[in-house]
Amino acid sequence: MSPDFEVSPLINCVDMMTYVSDESWDIVDYNELWPGMFPQSEPPRNIMRWMALAPEARIILTDWDTYWAPRFFPQMRAAVQERPENRVLAELEKDVLADPVAAPIYTNTPDLGIVPDGDVRPFNHPLLGSGWVELSVAELVNHRGTRLVYMDFHAGEHWKHPERPLLYV
Repeated sequence: MSPDFEVSPLINCVDMMTYVSDESWDIVDYNELWPGMFPQSEPPRNIMRWMALAPEARIILTDWDTYWAPRFFPQMRAAVQERPENRVLAELEKDVLADPVAAPIYTNTPDLGIVPDGDVRPFNHPLLGSGWVELSVAELVNHRGTRLVYMDFHAGEHWKHPERPLLYV
């Protein structure tokens, strides 16, 4: 997708993995550090599809089934409900529901009042090893659904912050 606005100043001014995605989680742009978190340094076209369905995501996103998926699937469900006309989201949901590992988590995780901004999550960086990422997420005001995501990676076994509790709405 080619954005109708300039995002490179937002993503190239920081020394951490950074990307911008649209309302369907299709990647709009990213900085030079972000590809390193993917095998062969090849970012996916759609970050939600990768997180939900890619076998390597279930390794890189440490504790995928208990920590990552229960936090991103409610966001995905909300987007599907808010945008029923969006074919990318509809196809993604269809594929998630057909996946024997993802489907039970997708359908059984309650809707959570969680926003990824400020979250700290375990992470197994393909080049830098295990650690955690601190997420900073913002929606661009004039481009509803467009997300700017900063992922600050820290190597090591101990998280810098205590785990945020899941808040059920």
